Amino acid sequence: MDNSYRVLLVEDNEDDYCVTRDFLADVQTPHFELEWVSDYDSALTAMACQSHDVYLLDYHLGAHTGLEILQQALSNGCQAPIIFLTGSAADRQLDLKAMQLGATEFLSKDDISTASLERTLRYAIRQNRLYQQVKQQAQREHARNQIVQSMRHSLDLETIFAVAAKEIAVLLQVPLVKVVQYRPERQCWVTVASYCQTVTLTQAMKPSLSAGAACATPLEHWEDGCLLDTRYGERQCPSLTQMFPASALLVPLRVSADVWGSLGLVRDAVSSSWQEWEVVLLQTIADQLAIAIQQAELYQQLQTANEALTRLATTDSLTQIANRHHFDASLQSEWQRLTRSQQPLSLILCDIDFFKRYNDTYGHLAGDRCLAQVAQVLQESIRRSTDLAARYGGEEFAILLPNTPQTGAATIAQRLLHQLQQIHLPHEASGVAAHVTLSLGIASLVPNQDTTPQSLIQAADQALYQAKAGGRSTYRIWTETT
Repeated sequence: MDNSYRVLLVEDNEDDYCVTRDFLADVQTPHFELEWVSDYDSALTAMACQSHDVYLLDYHLGAHTGLEILQQALSNGCQAPIIFLTGSAADRQLDLKAMQLGATEFLSKDDISTASLERTLRYAIRQNRLYQQVKQQAQREHARNQIVQSMRHSLDLETIFAVAAKEIAVLLQVPLVKVVQYRPERQCWVTVASYCQTVTLTQAMKPSLSAGAACATPLEHWEDGCLLDTRYGERQCPSLTQMFPASALLVPLRVSADVWGSLGLVRDAVSSSWQEWEVVLLQTIADQLAIAIQQAELYQQLQTANEALTRLATTDSLTQIANRHHFDASLQSEWQRLTRSQQPLSLILCDIDFFKRYNDTYGHLAGDRCLAQVAQVLQESIRRSTDLAARYGGEEFAILLPNTPQTGAATIAQRLLHQLQQIHLPHEASGVAAHVTLSLGIASLVPNQDTTPQSLIQAADQALYQAKAGGRSTYRIWTETT
């Protein structure tokens, strides 16, 4: 925000003016320059000048009230925020009435302090400026023609450019409109949209503009709306002028401070020259196109960021497979789905054997690498996109297998144990083998309304306990008698 603001106090009590003046004098930054009027006519005259950033309006003003001034000032087109002042918190109905009539905020004199007054003024000014910006933008957009309106209904740049090119060509009666983008990585200008009403002009504009072309370089330096007349620019556009005499209007499309590309129109030499209103119109459309480009790019960035956030929220940072939260959500979702279809849901719980000894022997960094390698083996052991390998917690993992019976889960368990044996991660402290091994517990249920996902987890956990008790580096399948 700015460092200085003009404040008009409408107050018929000089003592209250002095108090307000002293409060604002205590504010170091920003500086509030206070002016004071004490009657109805002076207030409206001062407010009509539109020279203040904010108004403080007292309710009591002799024969008139602050509400009357508020209504009249707003009726006269007052743009700055108006803060309504009442004598005490008991005047709440007056405060609400003022807000209904258009006041930005209200303050009770009993509660005013340097801090509260500064905060209220800052907030009112900031909110009003935001409001004015939005209002002005709405007015500009309302004034735009059908070309601009059509561009606001899509974030797809191809659609926006195609509509804009056609509408411009029809409206301005020009035979060719092109939107070209500068591609720094290829050092060339590439046509991204065009609308042509003559074959000759299509052929004329077909050659791409290289970065070194004389008509491409000036786009970095031209002011918006600068004209290029090909009848007198043989060196700039030789291929174009050789085809036929014409006049081109190029308007840079600037996103932030960079030239993203250009909006180009070509008109036959026999047509009338470019009118000022046409240049202004094209500048307006180019500005809107630039906004559309920026919005589309921001939307794409947002989509990318959301995808990244989703991955972060659902992926275990160490192992890069699904985390416990993702597993729990998937289990709940599959349970509900398979309850309806009455298909089996299998779960394999996995635990690295003697992992504490592994950490004690090789260190925790090696332990982290071990977890990541085991997770990779789990991920490679499943084949369907609907299957899910997840880190369940610590050295425990889980594999969720929708639409998979007990036999299918056992096949995957065997494959997993075999693949883990193949990579042969050394584990000298293991009590089972010289390499890292897993114990697996398998459970399979057909979900129904009388059971819960927790029952599947408990069943797989019981089977895992049996695998541990049975010597580890193996799997067990849960049965009703387990």
